[in-house]
Amino acid sequence: MKKPRHPSALALVAGALASIFQPPLVVTPSAWAEKHLVVADGPRAGSRWDPRLTPQMVPILDALAAGSPWNKVALRKSSQVGATVLGIGWMGTVIAMSPARAMIIFPTVESVREYSREKLSPSIEQSPELKRRVRGAVSRSNRGSTSMSKSFAGGSITLTGANSGADLRSKTVKYQHRDEVDGWPLEIEGEGDPEELADARFIAFHATGDYMAFVSSTPTIKGASRIDAAYEAGDQRNWYVKCPHCGFEQKLVFGGKDVAHGLKFNEKPPYEAHYVCKGSGCIIAHAEKPAMVRGGRY
Repeated sequence: MKKPRHPSALALVAGALASIFQPPLVVTPSAWAEKHLVVADGPRAGSRWDPRLTPQMVPILDALAAGSPWNKVALRKSSQVGATVLGIGWMGTVIAMSPARAMIIFPTVESVREYSREKLSPSIEQSPELKRRVRGAVSRSNRGSTSMSKSFAGGSITLTGANSGADLRSKTVKYQHRDEVDGWPLEIEGEGDPEELADARFIAFHATGDYMAFVSSTPTIKGASRIDAAYEAGDQRNWYVKCPHCGFEQKLVFGGKDVAHGLKFNEKPPYEAHYVCKGSGCIIAHAEKPAMVRGGRY
């Protein structure tokens, strides 16, 4: 029987060096969220985030990745489309993959307190990967988490309201989620525009250019909308879907009395809400919408 061959010292060194210089496996934020993020509320509470249900959110989440070529991602949206979970998923990747100081800004301190209590904190508690990384409320170093601050190795998340200038003028952060910006006050008395104060939190990162702001909101008043301005400053992508009857590709719009296509409904019962296709005037029932949206593209 031949003696087993032992690897030479040179081979061992080469193997060690190869493992050191091998590039790390790149995990996109959406892939991380699919594997680790547990949704805390809504009809899918207690289950992992499923990108197949809201595929229009996947490219947005991945655009927020560390190393992204952009510094701001703006989402002009309707209500109840999964944007809140998207924001939590992004903060989850900050905690797990690119730790740094971050900030979540809602219109008011009370609204962000409710968000922390009902959405963010339960998501952290129910997602094992986040629970083990975020420090608990009790900490010997006094760096534990609270309802308005989440602490973890390498960073923290501060939650605040756009109506409170204290955090907006005093903290340096690398990442910001600015939620429902159309509900932000136009000015904080004696402080100025809260959006300008939020922008100033990035000054320390201007040299490296690796900061990120995720701006999301439902638009309100045309001509005075923060999210309209942010969206129009970008490349203005829309989610296009195909009519299930004629195949015409279009973006969904609200419609109106002067527009032939779009969302239509009676103002009195029976409301009979439906969508009129821009291509051939096809009547699209509400029950057909989920599959149509899931098959869309930017």
